[in-house]
Amino acid sequence: RALGFGSDSDIIDIFSDQYDALNMTLEKDVHKDMSDSRVEEALKDVYERLRPGEPKTADSSRALLVARFFDPKRYDLASVGRYKINKKLSLKTRLLNQTLAETLADPDSGEIIAEKGTLVDKEVISKLTPYLDRKDFKTITYTPSGDAVLEEPVTLQKIKIESPENPEKTLLLIGNGHIDEDDRTVRPADILAGMNYFLNLQEGVGHVDDIDHLGNRRIRSVGELLQNQFRIGLTRMERVVRERMSIQDANTVTPQQLINIRPVVAAVKEFFGSSQLSQFMDQT
Repeated sequence: RALGFGSDSDIIDIFSDQYDALNMTLEKDVHKDMSDSRVEEALKDVYERLRPGEPKTADSSRALLVARFFDPKRYDLASVGRYKINKKLSLKTRLLNQTLAETLADPDSGEIIAEKGTLVDKEVISKLTPYLDRKDFKTITYTPSGDAVLEEPVTLQKIKIESPENPEKTLLLIGNGHIDEDDRTVRPADILAGMNYFLNLQEGVGHVDDIDHLGNRRIRSVGELLQNQFRIGLTRMERVVRERMSIQDANTVTPQQLINIRPVVAAVKEFFGSSQLSQFMDQT
């Protein structure tokens, strides 16, 4: 709801009504009988869980969520993170070994690509891949309400499949659209596609990642670690500059009076002096 889809009908429109866990969650919603925007109430609930004890407002919740997930200065998936998310949520990997519950056709010519009831093997996937890479194939764009965290339209790729546990039941596979590989923050489409992945796990579709598998681990270079520390220093310096700007006379203030490089220097020295990598080098 905090992403701008406040009503039950909006949520059902995205995920369908075929998931028991989703239906029970909507039924248990404490704000179910409220007539006002449930986007605002959802934002307040999120803030209350993240910052318990502080006054909860929708505006403060928006600012917190943007800073945590959607601000490039504070959140960086890096190229590997974006690649892993796109691979995990892409329909090209999730359709494999599933049975289609709808007929897929070429959006230009209308030619049938795969019939309803087709078991999607590697051969079918290779035939579907050029279409799945297109931005106009099985995509739907949703527009969140104006009081959402982000007001940008959300484009999702949706294909119906049969439930492995109950062939009479139709499930939805929702991909995160076509997010550019250079986009290194989480997008609303990632969150919605991820929620769909969790719902499908309960229906026997998908698999849980092994956190101990080396394929889910990554060696971070010294340069990347230092870059992150430098970013922390710049963030601290920005906070100092903002504080000084609020108390200085705008007509007489100079850059030298506002900018102090000590936070950046301290952050870099902290990295070389106390990081685990430096301690390891000392021991060897």
